[in-house]
Amino acid sequence: MLVDYSKIGWKNRIIQRPRTYQETTNSDGSVTHTPAPGTVLQEGTPRSAETMDHMDQGIKDCADAINGLEGDLDGVRTSLGQYDTRIRNNERAITDIQSVDERQSGLLAELTAAHNALAEDVEAMDGAKVEQAIYTATIPTLGWSGNAAPYTLTLTVSGILATDIPLIDLVQSGEWATDEQRRESWAGITRIVTAANQLRLTAAYKPTVALPIQVRCLR
Repeated sequence: MLVDYSKIGWKNRIIQRPRTYQETTNSDGSVTHTPAPGTVLQEGTPRSAETMDHMDQGIKDCADAINGLEGDLDGVRTSLGQYDTRIRNNERAITDIQSVDERQSGLLAELTAAHNALAEDVEAMDGAKVEQAIYTATIPTLGWSGNAAPYTLTLTVSGILATDIPLIDLVQSGEWATDEQRRESWAGITRIVTAANQLRLTAAYKPTVALPIQVRCLR
């Protein structure tokens, strides 16, 4: 806050005979000193309650302004404290972002390593030779073990290996009625695994018709 203060512009009183007095002896023996300045060369600024109060008011206005500035400084300190808190929060956020970046870099490195390993495996598979063997067999209606589901059957298939990965298809005749019976019985076969020269079957129910199958093995 600006203080609007007008200077008084004090002037000295200039006289012909400074500190000169006329002495008069009173009837009671006391002495009265009466100023005898001679010629007044310059009237000085009079010292009065008005001029002194003007100075007093100016001093008070300055004090009020200083106090107001102190209040403003408190607000500035509060704002600086808030900015400091924001800066600290931003620093923590930057640290968190850097941590995330580090984790992402680690994940990227892991993904790159996994990709390279997969590429090597694919390249090795491209160079590998895949053999295929095809067998035929017929799943019978008789010879199943079990009095209730699941029913099991071991079917001899010469040449098949325990390590083979079989792809098994039902062979259909082209006759609708016959193939419908085969499909219904085939739906009851729940599992087929390979063994040496064998297929081991599991069924939810026994087939009612013989089921010709084709077994394709990848090696």
